[in-house]
Amino acid sequence: LAAGRTPARHLIIDDGWQDTVLDEPMTPWFHIELSKPFLLLRSILLLPFRLLSRSLRWYYTTLVQHAPARSLRIRLWRALMALAPSFPSLRACLALTPPEDDFRKRLRSPHASRRFLASCPDGSFKALISSLKEQHGLQSVYCWHALLGYWSGVKNNEMTKTPSTLQLQALGTSIVRPRPMPSILQVEPQLSWDPLTINGIGMPKDWQADDLYETMHSYLSECGVDGVKIDAQAAVTLMGAERGGSAAQTRLFVKAMEGSVARHFGGQNNIACMCHPTECLYAYSSTPVARASDDFWPDDESTFTSHIANVAFNSLFIGEIAVPDWDMFTTLHPAAPMHAAARAVGGCSVYVSDRPGEHNFSLLRKLVLPDGGVVRALLPGRPTRDCLFADVTSDGSSPLKIWNHNRCNGVLAAFNLQGSSWSREQRRHSLSTSHPRPVHAELRPMDVERLRERLGGWQGRWAIRMCVWGEDGGLQQVERGVFSDTAGPRVNLKRLQSATATVARLWEGSGR
Repeated sequence: LAAGRTPARHLIIDDGWQDTVLDEPMTPWFHIELSKPFLLLRSILLLPFRLLSRSLRWYYTTLVQHAPARSLRIRLWRALMALAPSFPSLRACLALTPPEDDFRKRLRSPHASRRFLASCPDGSFKALISSLKEQHGLQSVYCWHALLGYWSGVKNNEMTKTPSTLQLQALGTSIVRPRPMPSILQVEPQLSWDPLTINGIGMPKDWQADDLYETMHSYLSECGVDGVKIDAQAAVTLMGAERGGSAAQTRLFVKAMEGSVARHFGGQNNIACMCHPTECLYAYSSTPVARASDDFWPDDESTFTSHIANVAFNSLFIGEIAVPDWDMFTTLHPAAPMHAAARAVGGCSVYVSDRPGEHNFSLLRKLVLPDGGVVRALLPGRPTRDCLFADVTSDGSSPLKIWNHNRCNGVLAAFNLQGSSWSREQRRHSLSTSHPRPVHAELRPMDVERLRERLGGWQGRWAIRMCVWGEDGGLQQVERGVFSDTAGPRVNLKRLQSATATVARLWEGSGR
């Protein structure tokens, strides 16, 4: 990135650095490694289980996964999965993820794992953080963790105790199984058979929530880490049964987390993720940044465009609570130019998750300054008024327009997001067409909310400069003009095209 004149200034070390382990009940007898003489015997004995597992997996993916929430297929599968917690072997046969899947793992210690440390300079996490800052000029390094430690919480019965695991053993965690409410199951029936629901989450006692974050964050702080990205926050909202209710339970852990962040990282240095339940959003008092959408899925074409609609519309609400995080994208992706344009007006950070050495520097240099900074809009990017009640992903004609302010002027962007949307019936994004028709957009000064008031009640004319970006990120058109408040440049946008515009008040002098 530095060689391409777009140096990184912020790094998030994502899921994979922590010391985690599978619980014994999640590893049934037929996953235990045996010596060679017993391998053939085990293979013969396992054949019925494997056939059953494959048959159930086929049944689920073909008939259950996207079935209507109230269908008989969903109800039968839910009843079958309800038996799984009591029968480890049945649980393994019914598993829709492999035994080593991360969602089934629990946090064993607050320290980095041996596997991760093996890739660090001198085997030291602290040395890695120091080298990132000193040799690569990073200003801050964050680390990922789940709100309850890891996806399935904290390990509660580790047999081989070390000084690092003893810190978590003192928490006295217990396995608690989430209980999704019926209304939630209407939206996401798969929560009934989610690995966290079947295997439970290792949770500390309520009065030890502060100790959980103290243990994790003190280690990270000592290593030179500057903040944390805290994922899987929605999980705690399912843990309120017999614990005071979901709102009280969520508020307790969020308060403990925010207090620990303030003590160890010197302020509001945390990013909230998977945090859209109102129990989470209403519990924040100092969390500064919150993810505004599901992940950016680079391999799922049906999400390329709808992701931008999601972050923009969700920012209407989330932007009143925290700075919306519009997630990362990859710069060599087919939809990267459109996502880059969205980040330019989104008022959000610019994250990329490129593979090392695989970057589109021509695109990055449109967003990133030579010193690694970005020209960031002042507010959360939000849809313009004329888009609020339009179906910008499926009606075949409406563009999405996003407005924002910079330090001097207003900014606008328009996108053709038609052709893909979320299906409530199938509970997934789906393509209605891969070749949507062009959409017509007009970028007007009146689309930028509060701009006139910000400029002292300006009643004059406006200067607008609009750039139209092609599917490949190339500049296709530049238009400049002077307009009234209710008019602006017009453009027809094809699939994956976008337009950005700057709106400035026009100073008209005496002609000298």
